[in-house]
Amino acid sequence: MDYLAQRWTQLECDAIVVPLLAEGEEESAPPRGLPKPLAALAGELALHMRAKGKSAEVQFLCPSTLPQARWVLGVGAGKRGDFSLRIAREVAGAAVRHLRYRKMERVAFALSGLLPAPVEARGIAEGALDGLYEGEKYRSKKRAPTVESLIVLAPDRVAPRELARAMDQGARETQWVTLARSMVDEPPSRLPPSEMARIAAELAKEAGLEIEVHKGAALRKLKMGALLGVASGSEEPACLIVLRHRARSKAAPTLALVGKGITFDSGGLNLKAPTSMESMKMDMAGGAAVIAAMRTIADLKLNVNALGIVAATENLPSARPYKPGDVLEAANGKTIEVQDTDAEGRIVLADALAYAVKQGATQIVDVATLTGACMVALGRTTMGVFGRPRGWVDTVMRAAQEAGEPAWQLPLISEIKEDLRSQIADIRNTGDDRYGGAIRGALFLEEFVGELPWVHLDIAGPAWRDKKTAFGPVGGTGFATRTLVALARTLARRPSKAAFGPRKPHAG
Repeated sequence: MDYLAQRWTQLECDAIVVPLLAEGEEESAPPRGLPKPLAALAGELALHMRAKGKSAEVQFLCPSTLPQARWVLGVGAGKRGDFSLRIAREVAGAAVRHLRYRKMERVAFALSGLLPAPVEARGIAEGALDGLYEGEKYRSKKRAPTVESLIVLAPDRVAPRELARAMDQGARETQWVTLARSMVDEPPSRLPPSEMARIAAELAKEAGLEIEVHKGAALRKLKMGALLGVASGSEEPACLIVLRHRARSKAAPTLALVGKGITFDSGGLNLKAPTSMESMKMDMAGGAAVIAAMRTIADLKLNVNALGIVAATENLPSARPYKPGDVLEAANGKTIEVQDTDAEGRIVLADALAYAVKQGATQIVDVATLTGACMVALGRTTMGVFGRPRGWVDTVMRAAQEAGEPAWQLPLISEIKEDLRSQIADIRNTGDDRYGGAIRGALFLEEFVGELPWVHLDIAGPAWRDKKTAFGPVGGTGFATRTLVALARTLARRPSKAAFGPRKPHAG
């Protein structure tokens, strides 16, 4: 794929995409600042179609009377005040999905002018590549998209080469988001923990990452009774996948990225309902995001020590699974009473987080499809953010905003922690009711990070798209990969640990 930026007078393409911004209830309009011939054509067509500008809705594809393009495609971009990097991606994804098999080799995009031009250009490249992903690896017949070049219409005051560089950078990083998506989309029998480890090892060899994979006796030596307990119902051995990227500077911080890697979650003996189990191959999406982020960090050669840790196993019933009422001992010595075998993600993360502490992490972020409760609270498009101290949480939130991934902070409410009190162990893995379930999961994880700055990202909703949209198919989204990379980039720019503030738990 070629990534280009051209002036209007130099433009030559098969189709030009114009974002339509909502204006009132029944009308939409092209962005301000377009070349007059294009603005006039797009305005007339928008008025004729009475388009509402709904985000990512393809409004029209019509023949062009302009010498620069054969076709003009209008795509809804939502309200002017709501336009963001995420919307720019969705507009580009919807446009490319509409044009991909229509013999359109050169597709150009007009900018909205509502974001800095390089940021929007980058988002267009990212969204277009996201839109070309189909997840059809196992189909016997596949169609190849015809789009070969993406072009951004460069405003007068911006150098085309600057926009082309931004597009190229976005595409470069999106290839690893696509990797995360493809891992999530793999059938569970094709991606057991050992295969996840093999993929990580292959990527490590390509990028110069250090890798260790701990199994069996090595996990017992590390005293990872929590991970081994969850894995006891499966014939597939559990893996602790550890990736390391070394910084150029000795003073650089050590950022630990910890991912949940449940390659299939049946619920264990607390078996899920069949309809809840259908998509549970995606329960390793947090681990996939960590692996993809580590590969990107290495590709960018960021000046940060990054430690990627994935606790990978299946959660299955069998003749010898872990059981409600069991007590498991985690790697930091804390004992866990198992109340519900379907709350297994926090149990395997307990060992992975404790390992990150022992490995000298200075800051920790864990990412997991942890709770349905977070989906109830925030829906399917937004991740829940928990953590402390405030400075570190704010840093992660800014990274999510930079990455264009919706995030909302939720509180660590100390009263809810009482629900985790066990009569026979240090802590139990669930409470007595379903209220505050996402907060309870985060409070459980906090027990295994010591005093380190820590953030938990619950991506249960946005990690998986359960319905086909204008900009993407059903399946994995690669969500959180971009946030983790943006966070590593932030630390590479601002390495001082003091920048993240004192340890003060959030009360709400």
